[in-house]
Amino acid sequence: EGASNGKISHGQAVAIGTAAAAKISLILKRLTKEKYNLIINNIRRLGLPITVKDIEIRRVIQALNFDKKVGTFVLINDIGDLTAGVKVPKNVIYQVLKEIIK
Repeated sequence: EGASNGKISHGQAVAIGTAAAAKISLILKRLTKEKYNLIINNIRRLGLPITVKDIEIRRVIQALNFDKKVGTFVLINDIGDLTAGVKVPKNVIYQVLKEIIK
């Protein structure tokens, strides 16, 4: 949200962040493809975005570095089953950012 300079609302940022967390969880084999698709489809059904335009990856990385979670993520193991404080490899973060920032 902070990296967008007001281009997206808090709710939109939460939806995009949830989609990103689901993608990271899928890549790290914490979440099945079926559950990933269920999460993404539900976000879409609510009319919320899963991608964003016109934001620099550099700005998102800067925002993540100043986030209160200090470089850790909340990942999804299953619907209703989350794990907080997970360190995610930088290459995975960049991969997902490249997919969600169009």
